[in-house]
Amino acid sequence: MKYLIGITSSNTKHQSILNNSYIRAFTTDQTTPSIIPTQFEIKNEFISKEEEDNMALEAKLYAAKFDALILSGGVDLNPLVIGEKVRESNSFSQARDFFEKELVKAFTEEDKPVLGICRGFQLLGNIFGLNYFQQ
Repeated sequence: MKYLIGITSSNTKHQSILNNSYIRAFTTDQTTPSIIPTQFEIKNEFISKEEEDNMALEAKLYAAKFDALILSGGVDLNPLVIGEKVRESNSFSQARDFFEKELVKAFTEEDKPVLGICRGFQLLGNIFGLNYFQQ
């Protein structure tokens, strides 16, 4: 049996980006990786109920299809998304932050494995109670 592994990607206005090392690392005789793009655009720091519902539905569809989720590395988390004050950062991907939170929720509800790498680990830490912004 082959397991389908979903790996989140970074995004620009026109592209979903994933370093090939993620694909190589999760390609085995038993696993096939696939990119999960962030297909949403959020224009400010607020997310509407409709946008949130759309993300939740999309996340549930991925959780039903994939056997595991990998949250890849990338740009900084937006502190506003995780309930903190903005201090300092080079860049954020608000849509990715919100969508990945929905993915984690959907995969954990399905009792499927979730692994966070770098940025992804920070997001998981926040979701599950680690407040790494406190000094």
